[in-house]
This record gives sequence, C-alpha cells and structure tokens, in this order.
Amino acid sequence: EQAVGEGCEGGHAAGVPLEHRLSDAARGGPDEDVGVAAPAREEATVEDGERPHDVGVRQHDVARLEVVGHGLEARDLRPGRVDGDDPAHRAKRQRHQPQAARNANAVNPHRWACNDELGYCLRSIANHAPWIGRIWIITDAQQPDLSRLPADLVARVRIVDHLTLFAGHEHALPTFNSLAIETLLWRIPGLAERFVYFNDDVFLTGPLAPGDVFQGAAPVLRGAWVDQSAIAADPASRDDPALLNALTQINAAALAGFGADRLFRAAHVVHPLRRSVLARLYDQHRAAFVANLGHRFRCVSQFLPQGLHNHACIAAGAAVLHTEDDHLHLRTGAVLDYPLPQVRAYLARACQPQFKFLCVNDLPQVEAAIPDTRAWIERAIAA
Repeated sequence: EQAVGEGCEGGHAAGVPLEHRLSDAARGGPDEDVGVAAPAREEATVEDGERPHDVGVRQHDVARLEVVGHGLEARDLRPGRVDGDDPAHRAKRQRHQPQAARNANAVNPHRWACNDELGYCLRSIANHAPWIGRIWIITDAQQPDLSRLPADLVARVRIVDHLTLFAGHEHALPTFNSLAIETLLWRIPGLAERFVYFNDDVFLTGPLAPGDVFQGAAPVLRGAWVDQSAIAADPASRDDPALLNALTQINAAALAGFGADRLFRAAHVVHPLRRSVLARLYDQHRAAFVANLGHRFRCVSQFLPQGLHNHACIAAGAAVLHTEDDHLHLRTGAVLDYPLPQVRAYLARACQPQFKFLCVNDLPQVEAAIPDTRAWIERAIAA
C-alpha cells in the first residue's frame, strides 16, 4: 500500500485480465492478502530438540501468526492482531492516514476490521496443528479477546507489543502496515530459529505436519516461478490495488538478485521463516529494511519480507519447493468477478482432503455476497 510522506509514487489505473481460477495467479496477488540499529545478533546455532517451534498470527496489517521451530517436535505459535474498530485505534489511524492514497489497497477499511479471522485462524491451528507450542500475538497496545478459544491454546499465548518489536525504531510508530511489521518479526524476544508465519486470513483446513513447513533446516516454500516483467515495466500497475502484492514481491526478488522475468511468487499460505536468515538480510540490506519499516501504510515501493527471505534461501540452495496443489486462495473481488455458484464451488473444495490451507482475502466482501460464509468456514476448519 502507500506510505505517508515516504515518497511513494503512483501511476495510472489499468485493467488486469482475469484468470480461470478464483485466486490471484494472473494478477500477481491482490493484497491480503523501521532509527537506531538493532542489538547485535549471533547466527543461529540452535540444535534440533533444544527448543520448540514458534508460530505467529496477524490480523490485516497488525495481527499476525508465525510459527517458529527448529526441532520439529514441539512448536511455538505467535499471533498478532489489532482491533481496527477500537475507537482509540481508529482515531490514531485517521490522524496518520493520507487524504488521497495513491493505491487504494493501502487504506481499505476492511484491512483493520475485526471480523474474527484471528479466531478462525487460531482454532484451525488447534484443530489441525496441535504440535504447535507458544502463540505470540503482536498487538498495538490491545488485548485480544481469546475467550472462545480452547483453554490449552490460550495458555500458550504471549503478547508482543509494537513498542517491543519496534524498539530503536519508535519514530515509525504508530504503524498500520503489515509489511513494516513483517520486516521486524525476527526481533521478537525469544523467537525460535525456525518459525511459521500466518496471516490471519489464512486458515488450516486439513492436518498440518511439521514436515509440511520445514524439512530439516530448509523451509518448505509454496508458490510458483512466474514472469512479472510486464507488471514491473508498466507504470500503471502502481495504482492497481490488485497488483500491490505483486509489486512488493518484485521488489523483494530484486533485492535478492532475481529479475522480474523469473521470480518465485509466494502463495497465500503459511510462511516458514528462519530468524537468522532475516537477521542477516537486515544487516546486508539495512537501508532497505529501515525504509521498509518506516511506511505507516503500505506502499508499492516496499518489499515483501517473506519474499526476500524465500529468494535468499533459494539462492543458497536452502529451501524445498513444494509443488503439490494443497492450497486455495479466494482473492479480493472474486465474488464480483465470478458467478456466485462458481465461488461457492471453489470454497467447497477446502473440505476435500488434499487441501491444507485456505486464504479468504476480504471476508466482509465475501459474506455480503454469500451470507452463510461463516458457517461454511466453521465446517472447513473443523477437525
């Protein structure tokens, strides 16, 4: 999305051809969808079995889910969220929000609405990934309502405030930008070397095993090699809300030395990440990281931290590319672009055993068109 006073340029609106699926494969991915140098860090030397894995969850731009693990026996879960309907949070956001966003994706109000995606996400983890240990919730001076979650899951929850994550980068606060927060995930105190990060609009719909996210030290990456050179070359793409994610992935790949004509586009699934890789990338590209975390709202000039991490692992031969079709993505606008029976049929596939992940980018939009969407999600995430 766009930054406030951060030199985020715009372009001209452009249409993008629709694809034969309801995901964002043809569009490059609609959006889901910071100072002082950090303390010195040592390269990770944690041995398998020494500590559990971590997971975290986020709710649009402020809540997030990560999994961190290195032993792959026990795991930790880290979610983060913000209630955008909270009057104090809404007033703070409106004080900093640009009057005319150059990319509408940056200020979509659904990004901060509290639609219980975090609850669905966490319950799906309880149902399908019981091996996960601690859960870290990144929040902006808020306490999430966990009353409807299983007691054993709540007992694993830890809260991480933005002030902790952005220590030394307080000038960038408040932030309403998931890309800025994702830039600093590796700074969570106590985070394991290997972890998995969930966006809160990603739900597990089938059993998830440790080997589905890490094989040894190597993250298991879901996505595809794509040619995004046409998007990169077209100035009009910078104003298209559906292309913000694609542009941030192009920027991430470029930092790692990959051209837009052949980059690995991450799918809208859980993201296995290595803390030491992100820490090292911060040291190697400090100016880019500081610029990335300084945008209070999302901007087309930013890079996707997960994308940079993935390309760095691929370049080092330290990643496993997963080719099975085990995930579904209902992108923003699908209920407007496709007949609703086709959308329903697509959603129903999440109950098929081969699918482990479902991403629903804009739940309020889908629910307005398909009123029983929440009942359907309950069925999809059920154990």
